[in-house]
Amino acid sequence: MTTAMAPAFATPVATAEPASPPAVSAAYASLYPKGRVLRVIDYQGPGGTARQVVLGGDYGPPVLDDKGMNYLRVFGLEGAVTEPVQAQRWEIKEASGPLCVIQPLQDLLKVDDPLKSADPVVLVPYWVDCDGLDPTNVKLIIYYQDRKYALRGTLPNQEGDDITRTPSANFTELPAALQQYLWDYWAKVEKQARLEHGDPPN
Repeated sequence: MTTAMAPAFATPVATAEPASPPAVSAAYASLYPKGRVLRVIDYQGPGGTARQVVLGGDYGPPVLDDKGMNYLRVFGLEGAVTEPVQAQRWEIKEASGPLCVIQPLQDLLKVDDPLKSADPVVLVPYWVDCDGLDPTNVKLIIYYQDRKYALRGTLPNQEGDDITRTPSANFTELPAALQQYLWDYWAKVEKQARLEHGDPPN
């Protein structure tokens, strides 16, 4: 499994932006007409097929800061990057509200095979930063056997807000061992979101 990193949205002042790896900029730039690719993971799908997870997003008014995005798009593609056409297996789309930005947790984007079944699971974590009045939303979108599952939760912003953790309705259909693995991974996602949110866990 290999990963290609593209430049983050935030660029330090007076620092030249590094060039995107050729495979990222050339093959996937058209997927994000108003934004950019942040990260690509190449991996083997069932039967040894070449697959990619492409994480990126688009800007759109208003842009509240230099870190988040207004429109998150994540693609699950099948076929080698050198092929003229790649099949799209799935897509994640999330648009922020008028006072919100989406913060992808790039370092926690992951493809893994915890069951050692040659049937990888794709993990796409992010959180949504809003005006500070409503609870902050945290999401872990999961693709297993090309089917979508999710763990979703909230972080408190005001007194009386609760921390919530809610699985999708189909989550219990996953193998028990995979469910446990995903809850353990959710703990890492929630911890990182709290750190970035400015509310480190006790």
